[in-house]
Amino acid sequence: MVICQCNRVTKREIESVVHAGARTPDQVTYETGAGSVCGSCLPALQAVCQRVTAEACDVCVGQVLVS
Repeated sequence: MVICQCNRVTKREIESVVHAGARTPDQVTYETGAGSVCGSCLPALQAVCQRVTAEACDVCVGQVLVS
């Protein structure tokens, strides 16, 4: 699914850079170019960042609880 039409950045690419350490839309924009042209994708970009970051936190918490 393409999130940023201007730069053809997919949801998978955004998820990948968030998993690699990007935590804010600005960091994702820096890494992918998403949101750097017209900005209409910024709400979707932010939603993907928040979802992936929250999922990562849930996994970390689950690992701590299991240990």
